[in-house]
Amino acid sequence: MDSKNILKKGVVSEDRRRIVTLVGVKQARIGYRFIFLDDSSGECDGCERRPVCLGNLEAKRVYQVIKVRGKTFPCKVHADGVSVVEVVESDIIAAVPKSQAFEGAILTFQSSKCEELTCPMYEVCHPQGVSDGEKCKVLKIDGDLSCPKTFPLVKVLLQRVQNARTTQ
Repeated sequence: MDSKNILKKGVVSEDRRRIVTLVGVKQARIGYRFIFLDDSSGECDGCERRPVCLGNLEAKRVYQVIKVRGKTFPCKVHADGVSVVEVVESDIIAAVPKSQAFEGAILTFQSSKCEELTCPMYEVCHPQGVSDGEKCKVLKIDGDLSCPKTFPLVKVLLQRVQNARTTQ
């Protein structure tokens, strides 16, 4: 299974916290994924919808739209306005040491120590949406990675979890 397929088959567990937020009308579709970057531009200052639009999301996390509610509002940032949606934190494709790759295991994520920016595996070894030291659950295992530095790595689908015990 390649990276695109593992993303398409990502699990959206019923136990994930649903978050109501606003996204641009053109992005308001089920399955749309985005990285929330902290709003520091000031364009949203004073907007009455800011608490719902930006206040419910955590910076540098990847979210996936799971429901579009259909209500829209005008917006200074999005020319076509914004729509009310429900999102969950998205699954993350990552590389983990083979010794930690067990479906259902909770691990403490640690990105690869390799800094080869031109490596085709760099994005998997340094995924967006999860930081070193965070607890994650292994949802699926996608097989061994061919690491140029011969690190024994496996590609997995992770779900970031909170308040979990680590099994290593």
